[in-house]
Amino acid sequence: MAAIEVIEKVLGTLPAGPLMSSMVDVPARGARHEELAAEEKLLPRRLSGRHRDLLQRWNGINLDMIRVYGVGQTDPAIMRLSRSQLDISQDFPGWIVFASSPAGFVYAEDSDGVIHSYDTQAMASPAGAAKVVASDIDDFFSRFVFGSDSDKFCEGDWKPLLLKAGVFP
Repeated sequence: MAAIEVIEKVLGTLPAGPLMSSMVDVPARGARHEELAAEEKLLPRRLSGRHRDLLQRWNGINLDMIRVYGVGQTDPAIMRLSRSQLDISQDFPGWIVFASSPAGFVYAEDSDGVIHSYDTQAMASPAGAAKVVASDIDDFFSRFVFGSDSDKFCEGDWKPLLLKAGVFP
């Protein structure tokens, strides 16, 4: 399932679903073409098509457990993509950090579209702090964050809450 569809499904469970409504921020509009083009000049490479689609739908979005960064002028609660890049380009060239979790993990898309989790608490060993979590942005949201492997994204009652809300079968 596409990331946008999954996120829309999760948003449809508000206010009783797995997300705390007070921790959700949905921008009034998506990113404009000019904003995307300007932001790409500040990044190590162009955005992938899926990442671009997500930003054009919502210019960043805070979903309680996952915060997706926006571009240019967006809601004040949304972090800006170009300002949220870690200084890991030497170890991981072409990565774009596009999201973070309250647990201290950031999520980056490499130049092949593969999504990596990076533990910001393990900065002493950059290579050991990173691991592959999804094949692309769609897989990241549909399987890892809000799907069958959501217990790997967040331990505890996250997966049961998603199941109870009917986010995935």
